[in-house]
Amino acid sequence: MSQHTSVKLNILQNQKDFELEPILKQPPIFKFGYIKKTLDPSKSNPEDLSNYRTVTVTCLFKGCR
Repeated sequence: MSQHTSVKLNILQNQKDFELEPILKQPPIFKFGYIKKTLDPSKSNPEDLSNYRTVTVTCLFKGCR
């Protein structure tokens, strides 16, 4: 992936209207509720490349660390 494409993707992901893909398009481990993704709120300046928007992944089944 080129640097230009990476920068455009980062700017796109930091927009307030960006959403994760629907649960039906995600791998089965997410569909069945074993792991959950949460998109962190967007940053104040989406074009600032040091402000990455992150996704928090949480394991929901018993005994998971």
